[in-house]
Amino acid sequence: LTSKQPIDESPVKYTKIRQLDTVNLATTIESDESPVLRSALTGDYWALDGAGSQSIIEKMKALSVPLGEYVSNKIFYGIKTGFNEAFIIDQRTRNWLIAEDSRNAEIIKPFLVGEDVKRYAIDYKKRYIILTRIGTPIERYPAVFAHLQRYQEQLEKRWDKGHHWWELRSCDYYEQFEKPKIMFPDIARRCQFAYDSDGYFSGNTTYFMSAGDEQKYLTSLLNSSLVDFFFRTISALIRGDYLRFFTQYVTQIPIRRITSTTPDEKRAALVEQGVAHYTSGRREEVLALVESCLASQPEQGDVVHDLLVYLAEQMLVLNKRRQEKVEDFSNDLYSILTTDLAKIARLWTPMNTVKKGDVDKARKLVEAQNELGTLASRQLDLHNDIGLLSESQWRWLLVQRLGHKANLSRSIKVYRDHQPLIVELDTRIATTDRLIDQLVYRLYGLTAEEVATLEARVR
Repeated sequence: LTSKQPIDESPVKYTKIRQLDTVNLATTIESDESPVLRSALTGDYWALDGAGSQSIIEKMKALSVPLGEYVSNKIFYGIKTGFNEAFIIDQRTRNWLIAEDSRNAEIIKPFLVGEDVKRYAIDYKKRYIILTRIGTPIERYPAVFAHLQRYQEQLEKRWDKGHHWWELRSCDYYEQFEKPKIMFPDIARRCQFAYDSDGYFSGNTTYFMSAGDEQKYLTSLLNSSLVDFFFRTISALIRGDYLRFFTQYVTQIPIRRITSTTPDEKRAALVEQGVAHYTSGRREEVLALVESCLASQPEQGDVVHDLLVYLAEQMLVLNKRRQEKVEDFSNDLYSILTTDLAKIARLWTPMNTVKKGDVDKARKLVEAQNELGTLASRQLDLHNDIGLLSESQWRWLLVQRLGHKANLSRSIKVYRDHQPLIVELDTRIATTDRLIDQLVYRLYGLTAEEVATLEARVR
C-alpha cells in the first residue's frame, strides 16, 4: 500500500559494505553508516559518498556546466580496425614500406593505445596505423597492399570493415585526430588527460575531444585532484580499483563557468604577474593573486583561466623533458648491458608481475620488498620510479636483478649522471601539480574543511 505523504528531506542512511559478513551484517551496517543528502539521489547517477562529499559535488555543479555541454558532446573514441595485426605496424615495418615507395607515408600515421596516454604526457611507443579509409586508392600504394594481402582472409571476415577488405570501417571524424586535442585512456587508476598537438591517431582504448590553445585550461581541470574526487563518485571501479572513463561518466564532469570580464591589457598584466610569482617559486603569492581575482567585482576568473592554461603548458613541457631524460638514462644503461639483452629487459619489468608457482621470482620479490620498502610493495616501474631510488637501492637492484657485477661501476655512474636531473624534474612536476590543485580548489570555492575531506579520499 502507498499513500501520499509530505516530502521527507532528512538524510538517507548509507553504508558501503567493503567485506560481506553475514553473521554481523546488521552491526556492520549500523557502525559504518553515514548520512547522504536526498539531493544526491536524483538523476541517472547517485553520489553515495556521505554528506561531506555531496556538499563538495553540489558546489562544483552550481558553478559549472557539464563537460559534455562544454564540448558540445563531441567526445570521440579511437579507431576500431577489426584486426590490429594487419593495420598496426612498428617502426621497422613503416621504414621498410616507405623505403619501398615514399608515397606510402601518406597513409601511415603515428598511433597510440590507451596505455600510451599519461597525465599531461604522451608516451609514444613508435606504433603506426595504416590508414586505408573508405575510398583510399589502394593501387597507389602497392607495397602497403602487399602487406595487407598477408592478412586478407582475416580482413575479409571482419564485420566492421569498409567497402573493401583492405579498408577501415567508416568514420566521420578522421580529420579530428590531426587537430589539437585532449586525449584520455578508457581505463586508468586516476584521471589521466594529455594534450596532443602532434596529430596522433589512436585506438579504441582511447577517447579524445578537440581542444585549441584556450582549452588547455581543461587539461589542468581534468587532471586535478578535485575532478579525480568527483569522478570517483560516479565511475564504476574494476579490478585493482581502476576507473572506467566511459563517455557517459566523463560528460558529467563539472567545468567551471568563466566569463571574460577583465580588460585585455589588465588581464595580460595580472597573468604576467602570476607567471613571475610561479617562476620565482613564490607559490603563496600566486594563490593570493588568484584569491584577489576571484573576490573582485566583477570576478576576474579569466585571469585564473589563463594561469591554468600556462601551468598546463608547464606540465606538458616538464613531463616531456622528463621522458627525454629517462630515455637518455635508459639508452646509456642499455649501451652498458648490450652483452646480455635479457638483463636490461628484466630490469625494466615491473616488480610485482610474479606468476603463480614461480618460487624463485617470488623469493626475489620478497627480498626486493624488504630492501626497498613501500616503493616495491606496489608495481615498481623504473621509468616512473627511478627518481625515488637511492644509490644504495639502485646498486642492490643491479646486483639482485641483473647479477651483472662486471659493469656495476659503470651502471652506477649512469645513475649518478641522470638520476639527480630526473629528481629535479619530479620535484618541479609535483610542485606545479600541487599548485594547480590549489588554484582549482579556489576556482570552485572550496573551504579548507572541504579540501581536507577531499584530500583524505584521493591521496
